[in-house]
Amino acid sequence: MSDTRKIIVHLYTGYCGMDAHEFYEINTDATEEAISEFCWELARDNAEMYGIYPAENMPVDISEDDMVQYSYNIEGFYEDYNPEKHDRFMTGNSDEPEFQRIYL
Repeated sequence: MSDTRKIIVHLYTGYCGMDAHEFYEINTDATEEAISEFCWELARDNAEMYGIYPAENMPVDISEDDMVQYSYNIEGFYEDYNPEKHDRFMTGNSDEPEFQRIYL
């Protein structure tokens, strides 16, 4: 991947304490639609790790005893990486974020 751009993806579940931020290096010719779909898939996967599922998947006949949680607020979006703004989201002991490379 020669021409790349660095982004940060913000992942929200709709519940406090279950959000995440991930750093990616993607191809510069990735379409807005492809990036948005990628962000949504990451957000959905992040929420599902906590047993939270998109509300549009909620069965009509759900009972109060059902342990599965649903959220209308699962979302993922990206921003172009800005070290001054986004380095505070890093985890670990590194001085710089670790970017995952992906081709969209």
